This record gives sequence, structure tokens and C-alpha cells, in this order.
Amino acid sequence: MILISTLSFSSLSVAFCLLLFSSSFLILHAFKIIINHNLCFFPEILNYFLLSHYQRSLKYNHFSPIFLGCSDCLILSVFQDHPQTPDVPWLTDSYWQTCCQLEDTLPCFKGISEEITKTNFHIQLGSLRSVLSIFTILSIISMLKMPLVDVVFAATEFVIVNLGKQFVENPPVDLANLYNDMSPSTPLVFILSTGSDPMGALQRFAKERGCLDRSKKPRIWVESISLGQGQGPIAEKMIREALQSGNWVFLQNCHLAVSWMLAMEELIKTFNEPDTSIHEDFRLFLSSMPTKVFPVTVLQNSVKVTNEPPKGLRANTRRAFTEITRNFFEEHILGREWRKIVFGICFFHRSSAAAGLCNERKKFGPLGWNTPYDFNDSDRECALLNLNLYCKDGTIPWDALVYITGEITYGGRVTDSWDQRCLRTVLKGFFSPTTLQPGYTYSPSGTYFAPEADDLEQYKEYIESLPIIDDPEIFGMHENANQAFQRQETTTLINTILEVNPRSSASLGEKSNDDIVSELAELILTKLPGRLMSLITLQKAIAGLVVMSEEMDRIYTSFLVNQVPAHWSNSAYPSLKPLASWVKDLALRTSFIQAWLTRGQPKSFWISGLFFPQGFLTGVLQNHARRYNLPIDELSFRFNMLPEPKDGVLVHGMFMDASRWDDVNMVMEDSLPRVMNAMLPVVHFEPQLNSEPEPDLYPAPLYKTSARAGTLSTTGHSTNFVVTVMLPSKRPCDYWISKGSALLCQLND
Repeated sequence: MILISTLSFSSLSVAFCLLLFSSSFLILHAFKIIINHNLCFFPEILNYFLLSHYQRSLKYNHFSPIFLGCSDCLILSVFQDHPQTPDVPWLTDSYWQTCCQLEDTLPCFKGISEEITKTNFHIQLGSLRSVLSIFTILSIISMLKMPLVDVVFAATEFVIVNLGKQFVENPPVDLANLYNDMSPSTPLVFILSTGSDPMGALQRFAKERGCLDRSKKPRIWVESISLGQGQGPIAEKMIREALQSGNWVFLQNCHLAVSWMLAMEELIKTFNEPDTSIHEDFRLFLSSMPTKVFPVTVLQNSVKVTNEPPKGLRANTRRAFTEITRNFFEEHILGREWRKIVFGICFFHRSSAAAGLCNERKKFGPLGWNTPYDFNDSDRECALLNLNLYCKDGTIPWDALVYITGEITYGGRVTDSWDQRCLRTVLKGFFSPTTLQPGYTYSPSGTYFAPEADDLEQYKEYIESLPIIDDPEIFGMHENANQAFQRQETTTLINTILEVNPRSSASLGEKSNDDIVSELAELILTKLPGRLMSLITLQKAIAGLVVMSEEMDRIYTSFLVNQVPAHWSNSAYPSLKPLASWVKDLALRTSFIQAWLTRGQPKSFWISGLFFPQGFLTGVLQNHARRYNLPIDELSFRFNMLPEPKDGVLVHGMFMDASRWDDVNMVMEDSLPRVMNAMLPVVHFEPQLNSEPEPDLYPAPLYKTSARAGTLSTTGHSTNFVVTVMLPSKRPCDYWISKGSALLCQLND
């Protein structure tokens, strides 16, 4: 457990706040600059950029479009016609459109479209390096979001250079130091984060101070209560008694007792009243998730600490082994097998639990888990206690242990059936009879394994030798999963910066925000077959003909940051695309439906263009059932690649996530480096009666969007889930399950 005795902000958040108030939002722009470690101008050039370009050479007519481009707001380029994207491996359509728009907008970018096609641009920058200013070079890197670059790492380095290393490191603070800052009238507040539980650390600290020693006189007890409905009066009585006896009181989960917070505030205020008698040994501990209902006065007059689980397998496994006693680990009838099993459970817990295999798998987003789950230390402790209970007689009942651990201890938190499948597969690699065989490793490279050791210290030494940065192979994932994680972190960071970015007013001769939004609204209206009333109303509001309502203001703001207005997305199909791509996709969908209506049934159906693809597939089964007089509840699909269909339909528009299609061998294969989502060929959906899938087929779930998660329907599936597509593969299903391989109807860009 990491204990940080600071404000409730994280270090990086504090840095952001300081930057906001010190250097305006140009420095915030620098946070978004993506710096490739191969480029030779970091960090010196960044300092020069801040010093020389902020107040002197930066002109608004350069700054405005460049900043918008760095924020994915060059949305007008999507609606304009540009030359076809060149055949450059890393150059996507969106990158190419951005380059063309820059070339058309700013004279300083003249020739970029030609240079980018003939140069290893993201490292050398071509001859443009001698022509462009430092600011524009950095802007190019930010706008194109070059491969192999992590904006979060660059932002961290930026904070170190400008504010100091203390803002990116966790201070070495423990409960003993925090206790010295407390007093009978000054409580300690644990600000909780996902997966954290300070109860264990508090109990160990109390034991170290002799609070749990029954022979000590006077005896001091640690009393705890988890707050919730009806627990407030019980907690109040506990505190009043402890004020006189000198016991410690720990009120857990204060955020769940909203109605009692005011009474708690008034009670704690009495601690500082002159006529209040308080025992000198009394201490009050509180824990709460961040919430608006927690009393501000209590926060102001308390010691605050955030309790966050460390990141990375090494840090988390080290943390787990600091809580395991030598007797529990070394003195067991199973001997070395016992130690391997315990290590496997600890490793599984950390590798499956947090973005991140339970916790760290969650950091990969939908590739890790469709729905993020809050696995915490109590799950690991419960799994170890069950293991000890069932193995007391020296035998290992694997069937019972695997079921209890996978279906109850951890599986009890899992609500998605596809995540449950993934959990069982991951658990098999760490908790099975195979893991006890000599030479078994948790990863193909052999880096991760259970040591052939007999004491706790040897295991701790091995843990310290593990890599600081986790390789995706330990999660069974492709290297591309790291890029997906970095892209997710970058998107979150940039979106946060955009939210705090103030609306700027236009300089002389420049377009104002009103002009930009009005022009964009007109462009969208020309792209769609129907007239959207919200856009017409927005144009009237900008012109001053009607009042700018709250709803129109939200649409206005969404347009400025290239986001789909919530008013639209709530009524439309699920999508994670930015506004420009969303409008283009909507136009393609309407064109597809219009062509279907006017020209008749297409030869191949664009499944990504359907509002409710599940209904379309049900209709296919219904037509087949009517044609052959078959019961529809006994029909299912068989999937073939590029056949000549007699029955069923041809479907296209699906993308492969965490895999690709091998056209030569007609099977699934690993993704190519830096190719995140390959196109799946046209698939024949052929209805079959009582079809039994072949064992060499991988059941790939098809989702509407890359979020994968959705609302659970009455069938037990997510509303984002469409159908299971059986794909041929030469590898076992577990291989693809660990990678999180699936199919998508649409991408995010």
C-alpha cells in the first residue's frame, strides 16, 4: 500500500493545477506534445519553446489552427475532398487529412504532404526540419500522434523538468508518521481509490503499537464499523464511548452514509470544545471515496491520506508478499508445491485485477476486461484462506479450488459472460496442476515463473528482479496492447486539458468561435439528407434570433472540442467516434440504407451501418425458417469466408481487434506490429439447423463499438454485443481469449 500524506489531488493533478495558474494554457498545450524518444530535441527544445515562443514569436494566426489540430479539432478537413492517402504503412486516412488541411491552411506547412510520403517522417522529419519553426515541428508531432510515442510519459518528463521530481513520485510516508500528525481531536481521513483497503494496514500498525495486546493495561481496542443505512447511531455511540475509554475508532466507507454526514460533522466539531472530555489515547480514523457529501470542515481539520495500490506486477506482488507471514508460507505439509500455489495466486491477483492479471489487466481497457472490476486485497486473502482450508490434509482438490477461486472469489464480481470466460482462461495459467511441473513458466519468454525456493526471502528476492515495466506477454497479449493502453491514456489526458481550456476570443481578422461553430453546422447540414432541427436552432441562437438555451450551449461546446453532442448520441446508435468522423459515418449509413431502399437487397450487407444489427441477423434466421419450414429456435449461424451463398447473407464491415486475418491460410493470426485493427473479409452468415461448432474454431464476440461493455440485457449479454462469429484458427482458443480477441462493427476514428 502506498500512503501519500498530501492533498486529495494526485501529484500530477497538482502539477496541472500549478501550470493552469502559472503559465496559461500554452503550457497546457505542451502537455499534449508527443515526443518520440528518438528525436534529438527533447527536453532542451521544449524549454526553448516555452521561453521564446510563448510571448514573442507565437502569432495567433498560427496558434489557433495549430492548437485546434493538436486537439483533434481540424474537423473541417473531414468534409473536404483531398487526394487519396499514399501507400505509407503508418500513414492513416485521418493523419493524411490533417496534413492536407495544414497545407491548405498555413503557408509554413507547404510541401508537408509531399515530404511525408518519402521520409521516415516520425524520426527524421525530412527537409522540413530546416524550414519549420520549433513550435510547428512540435505541433506536427502532436497532431499526427506518431507511433511509439506516449504523451503521458512526455507529460511526466515535462513536470519533472519544470516543477521537480517530487511531483511525480510518491513520498515515503507510513502510518507511523501520520499518527504523529494526529491528535485526539484531529482525525485521519483515508481517501480511497479503486481496489484499496486500508483496514489491513491499520490493524498491523495497531498491533505494532500494542493496541491489540490483551495483556496491556489499560487495554486499547480498535473498533471499526462499515457505514451504511441505519449504522449512523451505532457509530455515534461507538465514538462517544471511545472518547472516554481511549479506544481507536475506524469509520469505513463514509460515502455510503450520506444522511449521517451532517450529524458526524457536528459530533467531530465538539472535539475542540473546551468542555469536551477526551481520553489522550483516543484516535478517530475515517475512510471515504471522493464525494461531494463529505463534510468540508472535517477535511480541513484532519490529516488526509490517499490509499492507492501501486502499479505494475512487481510492485503489487511485492506488496502481497509483505503481508504474508513466514509461518503461513514456509511451514505447510505440501512444502514447495504449497509455495508455488501461493505465489501463483498472488501473481494471478495482481496480473488480473487492475486499466489492468486481475488488476493490471484493467489498464488495457476493453482488451483486458469488457467491464472494469474492482478486485481488491480481500479477494486475494479470501483465496489464500480457502486454499489453506482445503489443503490441510496434504492433498490438493483442484476441481473444488479452481471452481471456488474462479467462479466465486473472483468470478462473483464478474458480470459479463465473456469476461468470465477470460477469467477462467487466465486462472488456468497460474492455478492448475500444470503450474507445479518443473520448468513451468507463466510467460513464453520464461521471465515470469514460480522460483524453486524454500523460504520467503528467496521469493522476495526473485520479485525484486522482475521487470519494472510489464511486458504484455504476461497477460497473454500482443505488443500492440501497449499501444492501445498508451492511446487510451493520451486521449484521457488531452480530453482533460480540453475541458479546462478557456474559450478564446478571436483576434482581428480571425474567426471567432461563433463563426467556427456556425460554419461547421452548415457543413453538417449539407452532408445529411434531412434537416436537423437542433442545428437550425443553433444557427439562429448564434445569430441572436433566439435565446441560447442550455441544450444549445452544450451542443455549441461539443462542436468546439470535436465531440458528438449528448443530445444526439443519446438518440443515436452506440459510437465512440469524434464529431467529424461520426458525421461522416452517419452520412455513409444513410447512403447505405437509401441504396437498399431504391436498388433492392445488396449483394453484401454492411453490418456496421445498421442501427440494430441483432435484429437484422434475427431477420435472416426468420427468412430461412420460413423458406424451409424449420423451427427458428433450433437455427444458428455457420460462418464461411468469401463463398458463393445459396442461403443466408454476405456481411462486410467488421474489424478484428487483437488479431488479423491470414488470407493465405484462411485462419486467424497475430496482429502485425502497430496495426491495431485489421479488416475482416466478407463473411457468409449461413443459417444451420442444430449446428455444432468445430473444435478448431474460435468463438469471437462481435461488438458494436470498441468499448465492448454495455447494459446487460435480459439474455445476459451486453447490449453492445451482436453475435458470436466462429473463426478458424490453428491456435487453441485460450490463446485468443488471453489476448482479448474480438470483432468490432466500427472503430473510434
